[in-house]
Amino acid sequence: MLELGCGPGLCSVVAGLTGASDVIATDGDVKSVELTALNISDNYTGVASGPKALKLYWGDLADLSVVQSSWSGSSSDRTSVDFIIASDVAGCPYVSAYTSLIDTLVALSGPETVILLACQKRHSSENIFYDMMREKFLLDRYF
Repeated sequence: MLELGCGPGLCSVVAGLTGASDVIATDGDVKSVELTALNISDNYTGVASGPKALKLYWGDLADLSVVQSSWSGSSSDRTSVDFIIASDVAGCPYVSAYTSLIDTLVALSGPETVILLACQKRHSSENIFYDMMREKFLLDRYF
């Protein structure tokens, strides 16, 4: 499972603690990645391994390569994750990043990947994002 825009990493920490394996929390903000790493460390005391916290700036091929190479059991035939989760990544402040976000989702996903996006609809710009997503993905939309 991969989390985009993890902020403090709550979803990734909970996913790992409830049994998800190979969890990666990502954010484009270095301070958020540092906070997530601290939250992972605090919640995985005495556990062999927990989620990883990595910088992923949407559309950055170098960051994307680091994330892809960090998947457990990574091999040349593994190019996608099973689940991608993200909260509020389609909000108004990110309008200029929609194309990079979708390109990142495309690069990380495969035909069996499930992408779970959660948001509070606040602005009509989110409609633009979901229209763009429909060009690349099969969507079920719940508002």
